[in-house]
Amino acid sequence: MRQDLTCPVELRSWERARDDRGRVRVYLKVFNLSTREIREADVVLTWRGEQGERGEKKVSFENLNWAARSRQRLTVTLTAGDVQVRAVRFVRLAFAGYEKEWIGRRERFVSYPGTPGIRDARLARRLSVLAGPDAVCFPRRDSDSWLCVCGRRNLNDRPRCVRCRRRRETVFARYQKEKVLEARLPHGAEDAARRPLTQFRQPVSAREKYLRQKKLLWRRTAMLLILLCLLLFALWCANRAAAPRPNTDVIPPVRAAQTAD
Repeated sequence: MRQDLTCPVELRSWERARDDRGRVRVYLKVFNLSTREIREADVVLTWRGEQGERGEKKVSFENLNWAARSRQRLTVTLTAGDVQVRAVRFVRLAFAGYEKEWIGRRERFVSYPGTPGIRDARLARRLSVLAGPDAVCFPRRDSDSWLCVCGRRNLNDRPRCVRCRRRRETVFARYQKEKVLEARLPHGAEDAARRPLTQFRQPVSAREKYLRQKKLLWRRTAMLLILLCLLLFALWCANRAAAPRPNTDVIPPVRAAQTAD
């Protein structure tokens, strides 16, 4: 996976879907790793078309008010056509308080090995009991980076993981495979570690989320129209009740022709 480890924003995942007009929408799930609020962001998407053509699209987001250490969801709309997103890269970030902007460089956007999973379910459960529910792999050192148990890759000059804030020394001292096998679990946790991992629900695709949101919007619109009709009917009834009625007790005047008779 290609990423820039110096970027204060982490791309967790992205999903691709089509809207009613046939355009491709890309939903980015990102996380602000910094301790500062982000106001603006520039993102570059690299895509590949049906005929093998390649292209890039730069999108700017303003007035984000993206709080520190929080998640965010960004939506990018591409042109019509069957395109596949190949990479997502942040090139500029502007923080609150007119601080110095972060500028990304293409040479720092390089490929790193993926996160190695744990095939043994009991071993994975044992690691989660010791390190926490976000632990998904064993730590590993590479030439220019190190891998935390949460699955985040960090530069070697980082004493803490930028995602989970675990200390590097603690991670390698406690959560390596040999240490996890030798460690004694807390009382009652041994049985939990022996149980198989629970089956999680399959994640909902971006297309299904879009249809659900559209259906919910139609329902809310229909409810608002019904409430508006009821309000207009109530006002009409109130105006009709307040209108003056003719007085039936008044005797009509007698005409002169009637009196002569």
